[in-house]
Amino acid sequence: MKTNPLAGNPPNIINIYSRSKDPRSRIISNFAHTPFVLDDEQIASMEGFHQGIKFENIEERRHVFGLCGTEARKQRVKVNKPGIRYCYWGDEKFVSRSQQYYQLYHRAMLAKFTQSHEAREALLATGDDFFGHRVPRVKYNFEEFQKSHLCQSLYQIREALKSDAVFELQRLDKVA
Repeated sequence: MKTNPLAGNPPNIINIYSRSKDPRSRIISNFAHTPFVLDDEQIASMEGFHQGIKFENIEERRHVFGLCGTEARKQRVKVNKPGIRYCYWGDEKFVSRSQQYYQLYHRAMLAKFTQSHEAREALLATGDDFFGHRVPRVKYNFEEFQKSHLCQSLYQIREALKSDAVFELQRLDKVA
């Protein structure tokens, strides 16, 4: 039987969770109020962004962009339907979990960590620790999370912030 590497929360793994006792984890989580602007859109949290792009109607989308935490998360019930799910950004429509989706999500994370001083400091304060995402009542696999786009984006942005290469990352994202 494989043991869970987060059992007992070893010091080298930061469990990204909005209800964590670790303040770094709470700020890094998608639920945190860490306002940023992406392509002239005002966004209150990554969760507001994540749920908001599911709305085709621009007014509904912008409303959800202004939400944080569970308030933002609850909006998904209005749009999560069986079958192919779409996302909307500006005038574009694309399939959720597509390459275009992951590029946009990375750009949003980059905006969060470059525009929110608190989020940037929390991410940098993790040093070289690993990230995990273990929450109650959700099956968790540490190895799978390490391969996820979310986790890889966190590592890439953290390294760019540490080396002051973040502006190069932003430039590359504008070209992509």
